[in-house]
Amino acid sequence: MANQVDYFESPKNPTIEKDLNRLSKEINRHYENEPKTQLSSREVLKKSIGSAYNIPVRQPTTQKQSSILPQYLENASSEDKAKVEKLINLAFHDGLEKAVNEAKKESPFILDAFHEVLVDKIYPLLKQRGDIK
Repeated sequence: MANQVDYFESPKNPTIEKDLNRLSKEINRHYENEPKTQLSSREVLKKSIGSAYNIPVRQPTTQKQSSILPQYLENASSEDKAKVEKLINLAFHDGLEKAVNEAKKESPFILDAFHEVLVDKIYPLLKQRGDIK
């Protein structure tokens, strides 16, 4: 993983801005429907991505990692890691819809890893915009 891309340093992309607006609306809908939710804001984001893009949501995890990849993917093959990184790159350059559609063609393992990484990458962006409490 020599060439990790720092998506936070990327110039504003109209496609990702549109996606962030869509997720913001989905997050607000969640809070309106479940005003006393016990979920963390990160878990609400994960549910919102799942809802907006029809991705199954597995139980939340509370893991810290230094890599772009979820901890359980650290021991995966380099091919699997590359697939997830390619999907994240696609999401931030061509939009979430396109990346999610591609991720759905992969194994459930890759789809779940992509979903986890997507939450980790989008959460700070939405937090910075004030879309997440």
